[in-house]
Amino acid sequence: MPLANQRKAIRFATVSSMLEAIHLDRPYQYRHLVLKTLNSTLCPVSRKQISEETGIPINTMSNAIQRLLKDGAIEECHKIPCPVTGREVVGVKINRDYAGLY
Repeated sequence: MPLANQRKAIRFATVSSMLEAIHLDRPYQYRHLVLKTLNSTLCPVSRKQISEETGIPINTMSNAIQRLLKDGAIEECHKIPCPVTGREVVGVKINRDYAGLY
């Protein structure tokens, strides 16, 4: 089941209260950025690449990735050379079956 179907619709009295709620929901924003970054490429990428591309610290990014892995929205795949560090790392990619993408 996609993440969007699991979230309940929320109605806000004002636009400012909606913006405040979005600002306070940082973990969701980070997960959104990870998915957006992974969706822009078909090949697996490293956690460090995602961190560099989004500007979010690697520790914070790793927490968001762990949550998405737990939810099944993304999956780990084979080892890839990281262009940022040059080391072999486990890549991550969007789980196309989970997201309903082909």
